Amino acid sequence: MIGNFEHSTNEEVLSDVAIALFNIGLLYSKEEKNKDAIKVYNELINKFKTTKNKNTLELVVKAMVNKAARYKELLKYKEALKVYDEVIKKYEKNKEEKILIQVALSLHNKAILLGEMANEEQLQEVCDEIIEKFSNSKDEIISNIVLTAQVIKDKEKFNNSF
Repeated sequence: MIGNFEHSTNEEVLSDVAIALFNIGLLYSKEEKNKDAIKVYNELINKFKTTKNKNTLELVVKAMVNKAARYKELLKYKEALKVYDEVIKKYEKNKEEKILIQVALSLHNKAILLGEMANEEQLQEVCDEIIEKFSNSKDEIISNIVLTAQVIKDKEKFNNSF
């Protein structure tokens, strides 16, 4: 399907190509074929990075978040952090809720990764950023991410009070 329709000019057909690429990346991820998943996610990202279609853009951003997660699985933490930072920087001002969820997830995943790397100072900065950017969100996923950031900050205050 991808080979037959990737050069189409029809927006609906291109959207289906993006969905197919995304799903292939997910399948590779589930099979723990992380390098293959990254390759497919890169294809999707590169092919559709300038799309104006909201649904396709959401897939591009999700592919970036998933790509970072694959890097993490490969223990390539610097690469994962770089991709999370790219999502945050590039899409933090986007008005679409679905895109902002991916930004919040990127910040959340970055915080988890920094915690695993024992980088407490940056972890606290990311938690502050999550709270600052998203504390007024009505979205349940984003609200849970904000609560997690607040718990991490409160835990640090509690641990440092002894």
